[in-house]
Amino acid sequence: MKGSFRKCVINKVLEYMHRYLYNMLVRLIQGDSMERIAVSEFRSNLLGVLKKVEKGDVITLTSRGTDVARIIPPENKMVAAQDALRKLRKTAKVSDLLSPLEEDWKAMT
Repeated sequence: MKGSFRKCVINKVLEYMHRYLYNMLVRLIQGDSMERIAVSEFRSNLLGVLKKVEKGDVITLTSRGTDVARIIPPENKMVAAQDALRKLRKTAKVSDLLSPLEEDWKAMT
């Protein structure tokens, strides 16, 4: 019983730390330019807020002074693809692509 309770507490602490570190990294990356607006203001200025997010701003929505959500811009797909290719480059092996193979291939009809 004590071991499972301890694991539960440790998992909750790790979850909290993960969320905290994620929030700190977002603030660091964005230069702490996170804007906080109330949900009611978000409703009335939806298009304006979405344009800010599209430009790269991070918006935190609050309800009665408490953070309830964060709107972040989508991941840049080109940068993500370049990162994936860098990771693939570490393990991929490229050999001679121009020389003919010694195997005979049967044509499909």
